[in-house]
Amino acid sequence: MGNVTAEPQRFQKLPVTIEALQWDGTADGATAIIDWIVSNGGTATFRCAINGPCPGTASGSHVLSIRTLEGTMRARPSDWIIRGVEGEFYPCTNDVHRKTYRPAPAPEDIPEVLNLTAEQEAAIRRVGDPERMWREAWIAGYRLAENMWALQHRCCSPLTGAELDEEYTEWRSNATAGQEKSK
Repeated sequence: MGNVTAEPQRFQKLPVTIEALQWDGTADGATAIIDWIVSNGGTATFRCAINGPCPGTASGSHVLSIRTLEGTMRARPSDWIIRGVEGEFYPCTNDVHRKTYRPAPAPEDIPEVLNLTAEQEAAIRRVGDPERMWREAWIAGYRLAENMWALQHRCCSPLTGAELDEEYTEWRSNATAGQEKSK
């Protein structure tokens, strides 16, 4: 289970790509989100607490409830509804969303964003799942040297995942030590 300590440890959130829709507080906005959630195996409901016909406009009386792994959670207008890495759905406040996520480029835009040469782009396309590779390279914020290390080793190496991780850790450590010496 790892070392248990009495002192808090520091962690960084793993770089992952999620999907999200922001709720505008309207009935139409809730319908689009519910359709998305239900089409992906989730459960969500919308309720308007106004007596009589719902005007459908953004209102504090609208409630969007989403079944999450921790139980049912309510989303408020301006909250983002996130589909996580396991396909689960949950609301996230706009404030937390802005601090935690940044827009991910479409896979076809990533070669330009990373400023790859044609040879580097061709190497990525030879990988079994190039869209995942593009996104991982972008989301993780890897420098080009790290991208090329991954390309050279992950697509062409007979090593297992654990062996690759160990080799990468050693490479990264050496690269970081070299940067510190040059400062």
